[in-house]
Amino acid sequence: MKNKKPIRIDCEPTPTGFWTYVQRSARQLPGNSLSQILNWILEQMNLGHFKAEYENGDVVSLAIGKRAAIQATSCAAAAANAQNRLLAVNLAGLMAQAREGGIEPQYDDLSKRVSRDVSKWGERNTEFHYSFELLKILGRLNKKTFKLVAAPIAEVAPETVRSYLRESTRCWMYGFHGASIALSRACLEESLKSALYAATTNTRSELKDLIREARQRGLLDECMVDVARSIQAVGNRFLHGKPITEDQSREALDGVRSIAEQVFSA
Repeated sequence: MKNKKPIRIDCEPTPTGFWTYVQRSARQLPGNSLSQILNWILEQMNLGHFKAEYENGDVVSLAIGKRAAIQATSCAAAAANAQNRLLAVNLAGLMAQAREGGIEPQYDDLSKRVSRDVSKWGERNTEFHYSFELLKILGRLNKKTFKLVAAPIAEVAPETVRSYLRESTRCWMYGFHGASIALSRACLEESLKSALYAATTNTRSELKDLIREARQRGLLDECMVDVARSIQAVGNRFLHGKPITEDQSREALDGVRSIAEQVFSA
């Protein structure tokens, strides 16, 4: 694992305590992106800089940031508290990644104990970890979604095809590029099966055979045949454990969207 650059924590004394931060400002509202605003709010909540106002036992407002500075004996003590909070969330993130991707066998018992005996703060730190991860995704979504044009296949393509396409698109937007390619390949296969064998629900033709038959019947032109073969190749690459890039997942997604449009408008 590469060594990450140390995170700088700044501190300012206030009339009521000490205010720490990594990102000082949420910047201009409402002009700034929602993901950056929410990231600042989440960071401040993680560092403890929030105060709630209650009515009848319910929280009706929150003060976040400088006006909710924590009580501490000094800036050094406040910065140490902030460092501990960042470390706790990072550790929760490491444990989350271990649950997602697996661990070395010798740590199996430890992992089970951690999951079994997790504290409320352990759960909260894990929530912070995933929340920060989701904000990274949110920051990408608005930039990515308008790069796509809606495919005109509603009510003409089967729901299975639209479902594969929808999930492949979301995986690409969320940054799961291997999954996006696998789903684009599945969408291609389902599109060709549906178009070639509309009355048959149990065909066992392999994708290469479907592409060849679609070409012979004129369902795909030469350009789209090349695109289909490219999707098949990159899909096979992923399924055999080879690395996948974002550009490859985008090309596969664009390709299968074009093929679905051509097939179901024919």
